[in-house]
Amino acid sequence: SGGARDGVGPAREAQAPAAVRSVADAMLGRLVEAQYDLNEYGDAEEWCLEGRDRFPDNFRFVQCQIYLMTMRQARPDVARAWALYDEMASMMPEGEQSELIQGITRTFIGGVIGRAGLADSADAVMTRARLGPEVDPVEEQMSMEAAMRSVIDDVDGSIERLERYMLANPGHFPGEHWWWRNAERDPRFDRLRAAR
Repeated sequence: SGGARDGVGPAREAQAPAAVRSVADAMLGRLVEAQYDLNEYGDAEEWCLEGRDRFPDNFRFVQCQIYLMTMRQARPDVARAWALYDEMASMMPEGEQSELIQGITRTFIGGVIGRAGLADSADAVMTRARLGPEVDPVEEQMSMEAAMRSVIDDVDGSIERLERYMLANPGHFPGEHWWWRNAERDPRFDRLRAAR
């Protein structure tokens, strides 16, 4: 039995740093998401940049820099958003999950573009970002497009996409969030929220 212990010990030691890294980057990622969802720009930026510094190979800490630019307190830098997107995409393996993440991230870039005052370009980017049912069977991208259209004050577009999402997902409203602050002014939004 001593031999078995001797064989397992070094393997455990070799795996420990990777396990610790995995837990640490997941925790940082959740901190970024939580602060973003709470509309706490400063804290979200702090955790996002710390994650980038500590885990430069993790695409999520590149992606979160794009997400931050959809917030009111951030400067919408379109060229930087696309550069970050290219960096993020180069870090990801091929596959449907990567396609979904990239499509949703392009939708957020549409939000950045809209915040920069380029409404037609934002519309074109979000429209091209849409994914087929083979990649996005639950229309997650459509709910994110509804959110980003609300962010850029395209209330009609936001309501239309939200209706499409809820038709595909009866009784499921995509959640309370600061994203909806512009769409909430429309009585149609309240009816959709009440339909969940």
